[in-house]
Amino acid sequence: GDFRPHALANTAWAFAEASVKAPRLFDGIAAEVLTRLNEFSSQGLANLAWAFAKAGVGQPKLFDAIASTALHRLGDFTSPDLAILLRSFAIAGVSAPDLFEAVAATRLPQLRECNSHDLANTAWVFAKAGVKAPRLFDANSTEALPQLYNFSPQELASTAHVFAEAGVKAPRLLDAIATEALPRLSNFKAHNLAMTVSAFA
Repeated sequence: GDFRPHALANTAWAFAEASVKAPRLFDGIAAEVLTRLNEFSSQGLANLAWAFAKAGVGQPKLFDAIASTALHRLGDFTSPDLAILLRSFAIAGVSAPDLFEAVAATRLPQLRECNSHDLANTAWVFAKAGVKAPRLFDANSTEALPQLYNFSPQELASTAHVFAEAGVKAPRLLDAIATEALPRLSNFKAHNLAMTVSAFA
């Protein structure tokens, strides 16, 4: 095609961000991309996945191909691009266990450098995707504990909720979240309060 890889990714991204329904366009982009995935950078792959997930366009063959390509190029991904990629799969509801398990293994050492947002997002993505990654959740809990004072009400609620949803036993983390949340309850939005309560139910 005449479109370069970054132009294809940027076009899909623009239409998705604008919430413009263009199923034929997305079908055309998917068909073109499937023949040229090796030409895409890691950022391009992440942006493509995000655009199709945000647009709610069902393209399982495309997501499977992106997962397969990314799996062999994990070392090329920056942490932000990898986060976008995994979040896209979780939002799209596309199963990619091999990709998630490989990321879980490589992500463990990186958790020491994560801030509150990254830690909360990592836990949410793996729980949303339904991927069992006990070592990742244990490491996430260990890194989150001394940082909870930096967590926003939404991040506290999300972390408690996803650990409970994933069936991960983390009593120390939940106790610490309860302690941290209690004096800040007036800052919690209604849905965050509901998420927090459900985690302790």
